[in-house]
Amino acid sequence: MAAGGHYDPDQTGKHLGPDGQGHRGDLPMLSVAGDGAATQPVTSRRLTGADVAGRSLIIHADPDNYGDQPGGARIACGVIR
Repeated sequence: MAAGGHYDPDQTGKHLGPDGQGHRGDLPMLSVAGDGAATQPVTSRRLTGADVAGRSLIIHADPDNYGDQPGGARIACGVIR
């Protein structure tokens, strides 16, 4: 939990998905193969490299519909450099 909450520089307090008008910390779903490999790129039109440099990236265990079904437990994280 040391990574903190979602990136929300506009202080929306809303969880509306990667294309919504909520916080900018929501990214598109990460597709992971049965062997644990994730090779497809994940992009965001609402973020720049400067926005994420030095921030944490969190991967959640479960799917997230950006509404009433949160992504579940944090299972991996790392700092973007």
